[in-house]
Amino acid sequence: MKIAYKIVYKKSRMSPCAPGKYCLKYDKDNIISSPSGTLGIFCFKTRSYAQETIDLELISHKQDDLIIIRVEPIGRGKTPPILVAPLFENNFDMYYKSCGLKDNNLCDFPGSICFESVRVLD
Repeated sequence: MKIAYKIVYKKSRMSPCAPGKYCLKYDKDNIISSPSGTLGIFCFKTRSYAQETIDLELISHKQDDLIIIRVEPIGRGKTPPILVAPLFENNFDMYYKSCGLKDNNLCDFPGSICFESVRVLD
């Protein structure tokens, strides 16, 4: 079984960077599918890449509020081509309409990978 790693809020188990309809809940043993037309479920190839993202505060949340969970990828992974930091749902919508699926590199989260779906293991 292949494993990937996902950063979520400790209490709510929600994704810390995706707002509104893009924010998904990662409960153990559930299969989570990405919203249509998005890059996919944003994960990391190793636990150390996920921890590095937390440690470098690339996610602007209190480190104590976040945990790293294991997920089993379903489908083939894709390295995300563009990553920006939109804070509101309308910015995400605009991102996906204008540039979200093109191969431009604005910034990079090392070790990141996206999947269409994942099974939550932790």
